[in-house]
Amino acid sequence: MATYKEISGLNIKTLSSDPSNLNEGEMWYNTTSNTLKGALIGATAWASGGNLLSATAQQSSMGTTTAALAAAGRPLPVGGTTSEEYNGSSWTAGGALTQKRVECGGAGTQTSGLIFGGEIGPIPPAPSSTTATEEYNGTAWTTSPATLPVGKAAMGSCGTQAAALGCAGYITPADPGTQVATSEEFNGSAWTAGGTMAQARRDLAAGVLGTQTAGLAVGGRIATTTTGVAEEYNGASWTAVTAMPQACRSGAGTGPQTSALVFGGQVSPPTRVNSTFSYDGSSWTTEAALAIATSMSSGAGANSTSALNIGGYNPSPALSNATEEYSIGALEVQTVTTS
Repeated sequence: MATYKEISGLNIKTLSSDPSNLNEGEMWYNTTSNTLKGALIGATAWASGGNLLSATAQQSSMGTTTAALAAAGRPLPVGGTTSEEYNGSSWTAGGALTQKRVECGGAGTQTSGLIFGGEIGPIPPAPSSTTATEEYNGTAWTTSPATLPVGKAAMGSCGTQAAALGCAGYITPADPGTQVATSEEFNGSAWTAGGTMAQARRDLAAGVLGTQTAGLAVGGRIATTTTGVAEEYNGASWTAVTAMPQACRSGAGTGPQTSALVFGGQVSPPTRVNSTFSYDGSSWTTEAALAIATSMSSGAGANSTSALNIGGYNPSPALSNATEEYSIGALEVQTVTTS
């Protein structure tokens, strides 16, 4: 059996008090308490953040946990034009979109955002899908001359304002609609066709995570069946990878292809879940659950260690204005015990 020194390259220190500057994995023997101790990461958890100014669902969001942007979305009947900005503790009003829409794609940051596609109202009775693209500069939205090759909604999306990716979704308003496996790439001035996915689907569990050349599409709705199928994109083609442990749709997610987080959604209508899963590029791990089971929310964050779950529908069912913040625990002193 390997010793601690062989594993870490360090001896276990003997100290009369716990060190003030902790290093993850460090161990020592405290002679005052006669206990073996170590510095370990504490538990991960979701915690309440600032509430949205207006309850909403099926919106698009982007950015980080301390600089997020949420735009468009419900309520009915025509969708929204509002956008809100988050500073890590509270939401404030942002610029208004030029077109009301829900279930649109989004990419970018709080000061350099992109919205495209989605349903336009009135919703109901006869929604239709738009090809329009809008750009945000941190203050105002402007309509881009670039349009999607075909109008579609309930798609996955990721990337930046100058290098965005959209995929899957549906192109007619009927339920479940004409689902597609196409993807589109935006270079800041024009949309072009990208690779075709293995599975046509809509209402992905986490939209698309990552970048235009390293994307991850997870779960969703294939015809009327909820799935956990996952596919990775390399900038040219899609490849099936390890499926998420739980078949899920209409959830949210954050992060790059190799450090992603997927949370909330529906396992079958109207059953909403509070599940959270992380993905490291090859395998999935169950993480701390959301406080409130939520579907049709949106996510923001840099990776699998920090995220926002924004709005959506809770089990009431009711539109939610809640924000939940996800973070890994801080380094803390823990006593080594046997069981």
